[in-house]
Amino acid sequence: MGEYTDQAIDEAFNALRKNRHSLVGVGETGLDYAYIRGEAERENQRRLFTSFIMLGRELGLPIVVHLRTAEMTLMSSTMLRDTEAEDARKVQLHMFGSRRLVEEAIRLGYYISMNAIVLHSKTYQKVVRDTPLERLMLETDAPWLHPTLDKEKRNDLDT
Repeated sequence: MGEYTDQAIDEAFNALRKNRHSLVGVGETGLDYAYIRGEAERENQRRLFTSFIMLGRELGLPIVVHLRTAEMTLMSSTMLRDTEAEDARKVQLHMFGSRRLVEEAIRLGYYISMNAIVLHSKTYQKVVRDTPLERLMLETDAPWLHPTLDKEKRNDLDT
């Protein structure tokens, strides 16, 4: 993960505000502690995540929230509380894999999206099973996660 100054973040957010008419959502944002180990870096990530939630609310746009299954399961409930505390009502939980939090996500009115990993993972299949159809979205996560899960293949129209 790169380092970004507050000025660079402000400039990016202002560009998003200026181009609001061309946007359909804000994100992908969230917390990914699989790669961020130090507490200071995690705090920066939490602060930026909150800023994205507030930007989505300001622009009246949904936010796309990144979660991980294994490393992020413990953080998922914190993220859900963060989005609720910041009044993020339009939320898509990208590639959501936490079975124990599906009910809470649905209670909050969030959408759950799934990609090709559902073809190979019983955990993700159970998340889909437990998600009401009207709250389920499909995604490609292109160019990642080719349907065969072959890491050498891109998930795009050419494969």
